[in-house]
Amino acid sequence: MASNLDKGKPFRFKKGQVANPTGRPKGKSLTNILKKLLNDQYTIPDPNSLEAVDENGNPVTVVAKGSELINLKLIAKAMDGNTKAIDMIYDRIEGKVPLQEKEAEESPLDGGQIVIVDVNAKAKKNLSRFQQN
Repeated sequence: MASNLDKGKPFRFKKGQVANPTGRPKGKSLTNILKKLLNDQYTIPDPNSLEAVDENGNPVTVVAKGSELINLKLIAKAMDGNTKAIDMIYDRIEGKVPLQEKEAEESPLDGGQIVIVDVNAKAKKNLSRFQQN
């Protein structure tokens, strides 16, 4: 199929003509949609209730924001041993550990090169203590 950009063919738009003069519609971005969904209230079965229904036969429920439900699910996965969930929680609470590569040095073991990664000051202090021995 030939495109409009082939030699000798006229372009789709004339010089100065705008394809979408009104621009992108406001308020329909994915970010705004997600923010709305995270702030909405949801009714779910109460995870802390031992009974599925109350004495009147109504389901036992709890109302929570979407963001709270996601956080509870993330914590539950971490409690089950999901290492990605654990990493995500610690990265949010403690901040990500900065990784900085140092210049390659000669390895005393095999004559090859090793790269020292600066994890934090405490690890650096421990590493220098072992290198002195």
